[in-house]
Amino acid sequence: MVQAYNSEVNGVTMLLFIRKNKDDRISKEFYFLGTMKAIGTPEEFTMPGTNVTAVKLYYSLHTPVRGDIYDFITR
Repeated sequence: MVQAYNSEVNGVTMLLFIRKNKDDRISKEFYFLGTMKAIGTPEEFTMPGTNVTAVKLYYSLHTPVRGDIYDFITR
């Protein structure tokens, strides 16, 4: 978690790839949306139905996603 949260300080480039359709079992296409950095404060939480803790991070893209690309991915 420290590497992801402090990526810029540690010289680590964080890249965001997403899948439009998680049920696509054949091509499994991913789309590159750009570089990003962690923002805010990490939040520790307990995963539902378990005693396992995890950390939630929020990210910000360095370059906003174009509207037409956002529409394509979210539809």
